[in-house]
Amino acid sequence: LSNRYKLHTTGGFSDQDIESLFTLDIGDMRGGRFSGSLQVGGVFDIDGNQGGSLFRNVYNTFSNRSAGRVYYAYFDGKDLGPVALVRAGRQHRYEFESLYFDGASLESKPFHKLTFSTFGGVPVHLFENQLGIDPGDWLVGGAIQWNPLPQLQGRFDYVHLRDKVSGFRASAGNREDNLFGGTLWWDVDRHLNLTSRFTSFSDQVRDVNFDSTLRFVEQDLAFRFNFY
Repeated sequence: LSNRYKLHTTGGFSDQDIESLFTLDIGDMRGGRFSGSLQVGGVFDIDGNQGGSLFRNVYNTFSNRSAGRVYYAYFDGKDLGPVALVRAGRQHRYEFESLYFDGASLESKPFHKLTFSTFGGVPVHLFENQLGIDPGDWLVGGAIQWNPLPQLQGRFDYVHLRDKVSGFRASAGNREDNLFGGTLWWDVDRHLNLTSRFTSFSDQVRDVNFDSTLRFVEQDLAFRFNFY
């Protein structure tokens, strides 16, 4: 449990806030078969609504002086038959895109050098409302990873996202699209690593990325080149 007091002041303006954060882990997060994790918090404005203050921020857009937060809350099951990991609850995924949602995700154990993963749920937007849930939003996706050789890996990702954009943004309304991605990792030898990624929406190319790292371990020296 952590608490932080913040004071901003300049000229005739000041702002005082208290931020609280509570984190709880249940079970062995690394080696246990079943575990869970929770992080909740709150932001409390001691001075009240700042109006035209220099220190007014997004938390002042809510009707109350306090803004509660559920940052993550999930339950994990590991090594369940053919399933390497199943997770249910509020969670993040970073492997392909930064996805933040309430739902479930599943990853299989390697099968003939292939690993499958899938996920689905409701996107979380903590700055649109206190619970972070906007009815009508949803996402679903998955990935296939192939490891034909110890030094070579390939991965294909897919995400379908529907987001009802809030009115305070530049363009409100429903947004829905598919995002595809392909990534290749090649450890040429102990000195050279290569990575490339290609992503595209349904109707247009989005990103192309190439990254290489050259390491000289004995000299503690590395060079990195990135093209985007």
